[in-house]
Amino acid sequence: MFKDSMILTLSKGIRGILVILFTFVMARKMPEDVMGVYNALTLVTNLLAVIFIFGFPTTLSYYYKGFDKKRKEELVGNTLLVLVAISLIMAALLIPLRGLVSSIGKMDFGEYYIFIILYSVIMVAFGFLENLYVSADKTSVLGKIYIIYIIISFSLNIAAIAIFNNLWLLLEFMIIVEAVRSIVMLIIIIRMEKIKLTINKELLIKQIKFSIPLGIVAIVQNLNMFIDNFFIMANFTEREYAIYSNAAKDIPLVGIITVSIATVLLPSLSQLYKTEKNPNKLLETWGKACEKTAVIMFPIFWILLFFNKGYVIALLSEKYIESAPIFVIYLIKFPLYFTVFGNILVAIKKQKYTMYNMIIGIVVNITLNYLLIQKIGFSGPAYSNVIVQYLLVFLQIYQISRFLQVPKRKLLPYRTLAIIFIVPSIISAIAYLIASFFKIDVVVSLFVFGIIIYSGSLLIYSKLKLIDIKEYYGKLRGKTL
Repeated sequence: MFKDSMILTLSKGIRGILVILFTFVMARKMPEDVMGVYNALTLVTNLLAVIFIFGFPTTLSYYYKGFDKKRKEELVGNTLLVLVAISLIMAALLIPLRGLVSSIGKMDFGEYYIFIILYSVIMVAFGFLENLYVSADKTSVLGKIYIIYIIISFSLNIAAIAIFNNLWLLLEFMIIVEAVRSIVMLIIIIRMEKIKLTINKELLIKQIKFSIPLGIVAIVQNLNMFIDNFFIMANFTEREYAIYSNAAKDIPLVGIITVSIATVLLPSLSQLYKTEKNPNKLLETWGKACEKTAVIMFPIFWILLFFNKGYVIALLSEKYIESAPIFVIYLIKFPLYFTVFGNILVAIKKQKYTMYNMIIGIVVNITLNYLLIQKIGFSGPAYSNVIVQYLLVFLQIYQISRFLQVPKRKLLPYRTLAIIFIVPSIISAIAYLIASFFKIDVVVSLFVFGIIIYSGSLLIYSKLKLIDIKEYYGKLRGKTL
């Protein structure tokens, strides 16, 4: 099982690296307005997929393990037929809604509308395949397929940009590769796991009831993440949207680290609460994981904060130097990535509060976006996104404290986390002063001082007995969990 999960994690790691390379090339080859259109297209298609898929594939993950062979076949058949039907209904709805969907404020990507329809249809119709592979213990096969798919997709996409410099060709390659990947995955899994292509009404009702809260959470969560992008689209040009959207993204690969640690941790937290009902042990396990993640995250935060211009230029080129202020605002969320706060609510069976929090978040987010874009303009939506993220964390901390009946000040090892946070801030400030005094190139400073800051932080953490250097590097190389 561990080996299989490592293959899947490796595939995600490769994808993260290639996404960085793709962004690096596209930012230099494509005009800003064209990149703005591309970013808008991918955002709209991904959001449409989340809305119409409505958490339905997760029902497969939830029920599959507990069913016998016949019931599994019915479950997979239900899921496939329902998602195909939904994808066709979505296409039928999108055709007459072309004017509404393809034009947002000053942005108009109507000439690429067929991409939105076709790509969204593929994503919805086959959106259950990853769930099926994982549920059927075919994670290793899934990881290998993803690695091949990612490399082929990257090669074609880079060719479309670097050689032909053609957005239409890029979009066509994306549709073809996604369709071929989905069909190949379906054929392979059909040979391993049989599918009964009939609708079981009783099972379908159970799936729908289970997916409704999941679908609502997924939709609201994605709106919370990207509502600022839509406000920018509605009020600024394609070029300005490119400047904003390129900066308003999480740091590549970092999300993989946080999610991977959270995924490994969640079963342990759930089991602790289920068997021992001891909040102190639960919080101790959570706190230790937070400390280990913070050791990775906090130095990165300070490096990018002090050398943000070097990062923007290195990734996007000097064309996007205007993205640096938006990047810094978004970076304010970064310290929160030392954990997934919602995991505790899931572990103690209070996951419904995640949905309540998200609904509160989206209402506040829309209100703040509207007010701040009027007051401070271009940067307003970015501040709104950050404020709402901290609000959601505060709500979750309050709820965890309430349900576990533990004071908020005792939920996490705040003193240790503060030390982990402060150490790289001091080293980074000194490094920044040196770089500024000697007028060292910002990109060179990012890499040279970035290595010094990170290494120096780890050394001090080790001296303070916050980490074991040998154990730490062993984990990074994947020798231990």
